[in-house]
Amino acid sequence: MATLAEPKKIRGEGYFCHCHFEYGQGRQSDRQAIRLILPPQLANASLRRKADFVAGRACAGAALANLTGKVFEIPIGLGGQPIWPEGITGSITHSSPIAAAVVFQKSIIRNAGLDIEHFMTEPTAWEIERLILGEEERQLIKRPADRAQTVTAIFSAKEAIYKAIFPVVNRFVEFAEVKCTEIADHTLTFQVADPLERELGIKYVMVSLEIETQWVTTLCLL
Repeated sequence: MATLAEPKKIRGEGYFCHCHFEYGQGRQSDRQAIRLILPPQLANASLRRKADFVAGRACAGAALANLTGKVFEIPIGLGGQPIWPEGITGSITHSSPIAAAVVFQKSIIRNAGLDIEHFMTEPTAWEIERLILGEEERQLIKRPADRAQTVTAIFSAKEAIYKAIFPVVNRFVEFAEVKCTEIADHTLTFQVADPLERELGIKYVMVSLEIETQWVTTLCLL
C-alpha cells in the first residue's frame, strides 16, 4: 500500500520521512493492513481517510525509529493531532498519494508543522486567494501565471504554521493573524499579528519551502 523512502536527517537533529501510497476498495491486502493499524476512532472513516492515516503513521514511525532507535505508537489527541512520545515533537501531513512526517527532540525544536499541498487549479487559487490573502499578500503574486503556485505556497505555509503553534495557543487561528511579507527561493516570511503575537512572544515566523513538479512542501519550526 505504501512505499517508504529512507528517512533522512534534517536541520542536523531531526528526521524526515515520506512515502507514496495508493489504496483500492477491492484490494484485500489494503483492507487487512489498515485494520491492523487503525485506531478505534477511525473505524467508520472512509477508505481514503484510513489510508491517509496509515501512510502518515508509517512515515512518523520510521522517522521516530531513526531519531530514537525505538518503536512507538502515535495515538490521536482529542483535536485529531498526533500524540508524540515524551520529549519528542513532530508533524504529519498527507495529500494523496503522498504522506510525510518530521520528528525532533523537543530540547532542540519546541514545535514543528509540516504540510504538503498539490498545486491548486486556477479557479481554486482565485477562490482561496479571496479567502486567505490580505491586500498586501496579493502583491506578492508577481505575474498572473504565478498565481496558482504562489497561493498554494502561502496556503501550505499557513497550514504548517498553524500545526506548529496549535500546541502553544490551543485554539483556532484566523488566516489574517499571520501575514506573508516575503517569498524568497526556499523561505516564506510571515508577520504575526495580535493577539497571536502576544501568545507566542514572537513577531515573525519563517517557513521553509520546497517546490516539486506537482506539489509544495512547507515546514515551520519554532
